[in-house]
Amino acid sequence: MVETATTTTITHVTSTTPVPPTPTTPTAHNISVATSSTATLASSSRQNDEVTRGIFNFKIFIFLLLLPLILFGIFLKHLLDYLFALNLKEKDVTGKVALVRSIIRVTRY
Repeated sequence: MVETATTTTITHVTSTTPVPPTPTTPTAHNISVATSSTATLASSSRQNDEVTRGIFNFKIFIFLLLLPLILFGIFLKHLLDYLFALNLKEKDVTGKVALVRSIIRVTRY
């Protein structure tokens, strides 16, 4: 096998208007800034999601801790109402019923 080497020659053509040099460094810098801002945005949104999830979990945890206390308070209120109602006596309302009946008769006629 024979290996052949090829050489290319570049001829430089001069023109009347100068061609500005191509900025390689700023372009690469802009790309890295865009990439880093995209990465920062992605990590920021992920962190916001984690914070939101943490706050939600904390609210659920507090609710589940307070729920038995609230239910116990409601149960205790009903229990005490029942126990105090056991000691009450029937009221004698015979005179009051007669008074209401007489008022109704007077207003009819």
